[in-house]
Amino acid sequence: MMKKKLVALALSVLMVLSVFAGCGSGATEPISADPNNTKPASDGASSAETGGQALPSSADRTDVVIAVAQEPTGFFCQDKDITTNQAKDSPVLFNIYENLVWLDENGVCQPWVATEWSMSEDGLTYDFTIRDDVTFSNGDKLTAEDVAFTANLCLEKNPTLAGNLLINLEKAEALDDTHVRFTLKAPFGAFVTEMSTRAVFLINKRYYEEVGPAGYNENPVGTGAYTLESRVSGQEIVLKARDDYWGGKPAIETITIRPISNVATQFISLKTGDIDVINIADVASCKELAPDDIATWFSAPSAARMVMTFNDTPGGSRPCNDKNLRLAIMNAINKDDILYACADGEGYPLDIEAPSGYSGCPDAGSVPVITQDIEKAKEYLAASSYNGAEPIKILCLAGTAQETAAQVIQGALYEIGLTNVEVVATDTGNFYAAQTSGDYDFTIAVTSSSLNDISSLNTQYKTQGTMGPRYTRAEELHQLCLDADVETDPQVRKDIWAKILTISIEEGYGMGLYSANSVMALNKNLEGVTLNPNNAWRVMSWSWK
Repeated sequence: MMKKKLVALALSVLMVLSVFAGCGSGATEPISADPNNTKPASDGASSAETGGQALPSSADRTDVVIAVAQEPTGFFCQDKDITTNQAKDSPVLFNIYENLVWLDENGVCQPWVATEWSMSEDGLTYDFTIRDDVTFSNGDKLTAEDVAFTANLCLEKNPTLAGNLLINLEKAEALDDTHVRFTLKAPFGAFVTEMSTRAVFLINKRYYEEVGPAGYNENPVGTGAYTLESRVSGQEIVLKARDDYWGGKPAIETITIRPISNVATQFISLKTGDIDVINIADVASCKELAPDDIATWFSAPSAARMVMTFNDTPGGSRPCNDKNLRLAIMNAINKDDILYACADGEGYPLDIEAPSGYSGCPDAGSVPVITQDIEKAKEYLAASSYNGAEPIKILCLAGTAQETAAQVIQGALYEIGLTNVEVVATDTGNFYAAQTSGDYDFTIAVTSSSLNDISSLNTQYKTQGTMGPRYTRAEELHQLCLDADVETDPQVRKDIWAKILTISIEEGYGMGLYSANSVMALNKNLEGVTLNPNNAWRVMSWSWK
């Protein structure tokens, strides 16, 4: 078993070494924005043979059926009254809408609707040039006015989303039909990455003013390769390819998205040919696929991360207000054990609290890395004031990988003599209520950021929201986050984040556990299938063979 774990871990590390550099802040030689310039995600995804027998051709097919665990329901992102979730809604969103830039499978921003961009010397303005041949699905031509309206509407109508995904943006304005300017309140080193997020899915100003947010959500109009044809709640959503798409009509003309929550049903349907793709596929079931099945699978590094975060609220009286106890817990944990228990080894242990592909991540060696050290854990425990009387509470979401991780950690803590440890597995509402009240010692959470940037940790280290300061050094951490946000020199920005994460490790505020890969199962005759770090994919690049 140990040999198997080491081999699998080595493979996952090799994948990570090939992963992404972050988005740049400008483009002096723009990369081609050809939407058909794609490649298969893996050899396995394009294999045409099973069990030594040639797989029957599917070249005459122009449709694809995709299984998802949760039904997409939110199709308009610029209004707070319409809830969208990238993980759930992306199969629709990324095929109907487009952005100025596209985050590719390596996590690098590529020109898309925008062909090039530039940043002012002071880092406060960005000018984008957009294509002049792009139309919305209702026939209206896209102009810079639509682009500016999209960003400004998000700032006005969805300030929470804008605060997380449009950091420091003050306003957008059209300079002419093909040039748009974004003005920032303060510099932000990863601003271009913001243009790849759902906060700025390009919308049609004229159509929005006619139908409003509810009407837009009901019948979305985008510049993407597909339109919403029909939907029957709980059964299926059908997307149709556009004949007039600026990148050319896709080979796949019809996308049918079916919500199937049961994993066994998903894989039976895949192997019988009733569906063609499983999005966010179960790893264990993928590994049970036989060589003669019509299906294969692949995984790719993702932006998702599992982290543990301690409660060190100033003036608090929880057991983990004791720094030595926090450090004892951190040193007792084996991250590999958690990775295999939660993700069957498809991923890699985290050295810091962000995946290695996030732009702005500190350089290797600039942040202390904690690995399991039982003797050191026992030394910290002996130096703590904890007497075992009050339970150490691990807060997590019930029925998820977080609960599994909490149980693994509970076992590890038992090994160093911490026997009064309680796993508090609850629903989402009670999870946040417990966080707000402070009735926990540390949380286990899985989170992601469509920014793919280290600044996504702002939500943890800036003082904000109803919880208030969570750490005794909160003021210092908050200021460092502000300093990093306005720093345009990439290396200086990395160095600031190295300080933030070093404080977190040395004070025992939290640490990363692992980053799980995105996993997709699919028919072996599908080509051109890729996943970007946010598990976003666009069917316009797919085809049958």
